Amino acid sequence: MHPTHPILLAIAHLPPLPHHDVGEWLNAVDQAVLDAVSHDAQLLLFPAWGGMTGVATATQHATVAALLDPFISRLREAARAHLRYIVAPGLPVEVQGGRFRHRIHLFAPNGALAIQDQLLLDAAQNGAGFEAGESLKCIDTELGRLAILVGEDIRQPGLARACCEAGAWLLLNPCAETQPAATCTNTLAARARASECGCHVAQARWQASAGSSSVGLYTPPLPGLQEDGVVCATDQGGWLMGLADGAALAEGWGAQEAAVAVVDTARPRVVVEESLM
Repeated sequence: MHPTHPILLAIAHLPPLPHHDVGEWLNAVDQAVLDAVSHDAQLLLFPAWGGMTGVATATQHATVAALLDPFISRLREAARAHLRYIVAPGLPVEVQGGRFRHRIHLFAPNGALAIQDQLLLDAAQNGAGFEAGESLKCIDTELGRLAILVGEDIRQPGLARACCEAGAWLLLNPCAETQPAATCTNTLAARARASECGCHVAQARWQASAGSSSVGLYTPPLPGLQEDGVVCATDQGGWLMGLADGAALAEGWGAQEAAVAVVDTARPRVVVEESLM
C-alpha cells in the first residue's frame, strides 16, 4: 500500500478564504490551487471548514452548503486539469431533516471523488445541527492507500490505528481550530499518531495571527527517517511543501517493528488498594 517513489505534498497554512459570495470563494480556492500546483505538488491538502471561523448558525451553514454543486464541479475540473489530487476545504453538507455533516472531498486526477465526514463532534457542532459521520474510509489512489481524519478525529488513537492496519500509509488531517490550546492538542495528536501507527501524518489548518498556529508533515521518529519525527513544519503562511517517502517509511518501520511495544487496547483492570489513611 506504500508508493515506490516519494510524494510531494502541499499542506495549506492559508488565511481564511473570503466567502461573502460563491464566486469570490471559488475564485480564492482556484488561486490557492494554482499556487500549490506551481510548486509541482502531487497532492494538495486544504484545511477544514472552508475558511469559516467557528461554528455558525444552521441558517448560515445552509447558505454555505448551497456552494456544494458549483464547488464539486470547479474542484473536480481543477483536479483533472492539473492532474493533481486535491483534498478540498471542508464544507457543511445537509444530509436530512435539516441536519448537517462536516464533509471533506478528495478529488482525483481522473475525476473520481471520495468523501470523509467528521466523526467526533464537539458541543458547539452538536448545538448547531451537526451529526457525526457513519464510517471511516481508506482510499486507494495512485499515491497509495490514504485516509482522512477530520479535525479532532486525529485525537483518537483507535481511528488512526484502524486505518493503518487496513493499509493506509498516509493520514491527512485537515483542521480549523479557533483556540491555541486546541491547535496545540491536535498538533501533538498528529505527531503521536505517526509515532504509534508507523505512518506519515499531514496536518493543515487556517493561519492564525501572531504565529499561534503551524502545520506540518510528521513521521515515526526512527533511524533512517527524521529522528525528531518532523519531516517539515512551519508557522509561516502559505503552502508548506513536504516530501512523504512511503518506501523509506515501510523500510524503517519494518526494521523497528519488533522493538516497538504493542499497546493492548483493552481497558486495564483497576485494583482499588486498601486505604493507608
